[in-house]
Amino acid sequence: AALHGQVLRRAVELAETRLQRAPALEALGTHLLDAQQATDAALDNYRQALRIFVEEGQTEPARALAERLLALSPEDAETAAVLVQLAFSGGDMSAANAHFDALAQVDAQRAQTLLQELEPAAIRAGQVGELLNWLERLLWQGATSGTVDSRSLLLQKATWLGTYADRLREA
Repeated sequence: AALHGQVLRRAVELAETRLQRAPALEALGTHLLDAQQATDAALDNYRQALRIFVEEGQTEPARALAERLLALSPEDAETAAVLVQLAFSGGDMSAANAHFDALAQVDAQRAQTLLQELEPAAIRAGQVGELLNWLERLLWQGATSGTVDSRSLLLQKATWLGTYADRLREA
């Protein structure tokens, strides 16, 4: 096991491209978890690999790794946000909804920031209505827990509602 770990570390070091490095980091993380060694280091390797997969547009490996990472670390708001972004950009609204709800439970502030990050893509894809639904859920959660900036959410809601001629009265 120790030799295998050394080989995997060397593979990470010798990776010539980011797309070679990401799977090597993932393999090293898996090895560390399987050997029940350095869980934090394993999760760090997974997070580095995930970042590379996302930056390089490798959606499927990113999604699979993010799901595994979130299963190992359910409180990881950034990984949950990545899963929302991947599902949203891939048009999988069912998964995006589920991951957004999980993110909102873990870190409502990060969920609020994510809404703003997704706005340009939502406008292009005609999915502002989906963001409005998420915003409503955050407002409801904020009203009961005080974990979000309700004022800025209400302003954002009015702005987004203003994009729909038939919903201007709600704004």
